[in-house]
Amino acid sequence: MPAERPEIFTKLAPVLNVADVAAERAFYESLGLPVIYEGDEYPGFIAFGTGALDFGIQAAAGPNDPPSVLTWQLGVSDVDVAAELCREPDWSSPPSRTTPLQGGAIAG
Repeated sequence: MPAERPEIFTKLAPVLNVADVAAERAFYESLGLPVIYEGDEYPGFIAFGTGALDFGIQAAAGPNDPPSVLTWQLGVSDVDVAAELCREPDWSSPPSRTTPLQGGAIAG
């Protein structure tokens, strides 16, 4: 049996390539996610984070197909409040509701 390795990966913080950075920023801010980075070191990159959820957005280099690239599965403390937040903006593709599995995993 191989020697046990220490856990070196502690977080996943994806960077999403998006067509409209301003619209994406407005979307995530409307959900209450704070901007934790926007600066001169990485122009055009914006990071959002809460500690439990961290990710960034930047302009895509070319056309992309966001609906087929990534599906977000967000854990929430109150599904009814989260659903109400999702009803407020005029989104062309509102999030769907899923059922949490035992241990916090999500089933679609």
